[in-house]
Amino acid sequence: WIDSSGKSGEEPPEEVKRFYNLCEEFQKTLLGTEEYRKVGKELVTLALENLWHIGIVGMTPHPSIIKNGLRNAPEEGLWVFTYRFWMIYHPDQWFWK
Repeated sequence: WIDSSGKSGEEPPEEVKRFYNLCEEFQKTLLGTEEYRKVGKELVTLALENLWHIGIVGMTPHPSIIKNGLRNAPEEGLWVFTYRFWMIYHPDQWFWK
């Protein structure tokens, strides 16, 4: 529904559309700003209030394969699919050396 701009598929509930829009906004918001914290807090609140999925083991260790020379990337990772895995590690701040 979202990918087709509402032309096909089933329209999600309002809280799901709100969550999707907040995810888009969160990715574009400057890290560490008041807006960043506000949007992040609302995302977490929506996820907790709606419980769209139930994790059975929590944040589990997850292999991270990082090529030599990539800097500011995590040495270890957690599987956090809810937050699009790599997004929590701020890949926009990685660089090659």
